[in-house]
Amino acid sequence: MRKRERGYSLPELLTVVAIVGLVALVSIPAIFQLTPQYRVRSVTGEIAAVLRMARQNALSTRRAWRVTFNTTGRRYALHMVRDPTAALSSSTNWVPIGSNNRPTSAGNVWRTIGTMTVTSSGFNDVDGGSSGIDIIFKHDGQLDTSCYSTANPNVRLHVNNNLVRYNTYYLRVLPSGFVSTDQTKE
Repeated sequence: MRKRERGYSLPELLTVVAIVGLVALVSIPAIFQLTPQYRVRSVTGEIAAVLRMARQNALSTRRAWRVTFNTTGRRYALHMVRDPTAALSSSTNWVPIGSNNRPTSAGNVWRTIGTMTVTSSGFNDVDGGSSGIDIIFKHDGQLDTSCYSTANPNVRLHVNNNLVRYNTYYLRVLPSGFVSTDQTKE
């Protein structure tokens, strides 16, 4: 009796290669679409978390906290007020917060937003510098009235990419200090 040889036949091998090719043909475009969408959503989530953290820190430290967006440089920085009794509009009254979320003497510690463009509707540059818009949470967690000029201020994050389902996110900060996000295709 002859021993049966081990291995695969050519039709079996070609069937497996065809199935793998079909799966790759379907999944690779989906991966190319999901990756940019994930990046856009993660940056938006990170910035929303930073705004919520600044509000929480203002409540816990009983001091004003500020998030500054540099719209031309696509970056943001976090600050804590040095003297709670001094004016919030003074740029020297703010202590920069480092990447470890502790005060630092290294000047502004900018965190990049990536390829997203940042614009704002209703938020102001409180300290008058050219750094960008300021979102200031007072010691009670509410927005400081000097940092916004409209009833519904927001920060718009936008990426020019046709592969993503939602390419624009709006971060809305209510006067009470609560942060929400909306997404749309523009």
